[in-house]
Amino acid sequence: MRREASSAPSRHRIAFAVLAPLFAVAALLVGGGCAELRTPPQDRGLPLLLSPDPGDPLRGTVRAAASDFAESGRALAGRPREAALAAARLEYLAAAVPSDPRFAPMPASVGFALLTARAELRSALGTRTEAPPRPVIVALAEAARALGAGDPAAAARALSPALFEPGGAATLQRLGELGPLPAAMLAAQQAAREMARLDADQRWFGTAATEPGVSAGQTTIGLGDAGY
Repeated sequence: MRREASSAPSRHRIAFAVLAPLFAVAALLVGGGCAELRTPPQDRGLPLLLSPDPGDPLRGTVRAAASDFAESGRALAGRPREAALAAARLEYLAAAVPSDPRFAPMPASVGFALLTARAELRSALGTRTEAPPRPVIVALAEAARALGAGDPAAAARALSPALFEPGGAATLQRLGELGPLPAAMLAAQQAAREMARLDADQRWFGTAATEPGVSAGQTTIGLGDAGY
């Protein structure tokens, strides 16, 4: 009897050693509130500067773009820093919505509208049509950051002639006088409407991401490999 009693704790220890990792995983999934949704891989995301909501950057970027281009972007006139951020947001959304799985619930029509809007914006700004989205977004975000720091020379340097025609100070001037952008207005508003509809249906970024307190994902500076 004593031998059986002494073996019971040993069996318990073995069982705990086997089950402990499973308990840890369950705690992360349940108690942690879907940590993967909150923290995507470090090499994905968008410059944090683009979103006014660091706790929910993807939704924040969509909302900000809709506000940027309200009334065809009239509020951007004479505000090159805000125009640079708006252009970077639209570039990001036009590239990400059709390719990033986190935007998969969005209808294809939103992606098509954003691509049309990007062509309109690139024409107004002088962005080279063959320029890949990623360096364009980074350059615009860096220009906005420099303008916010009161350094227009650094902002001009960020706008490389390899990405913008003619680039530099001339492109910086264009940011202050983009003119009406009706396609950008329509595309950004469509994206915001679809986001609201998907949120209401609890299908935006999956049902878990619509639960209170669970964000769409904290992203880091730098663009990943989702096709842009």
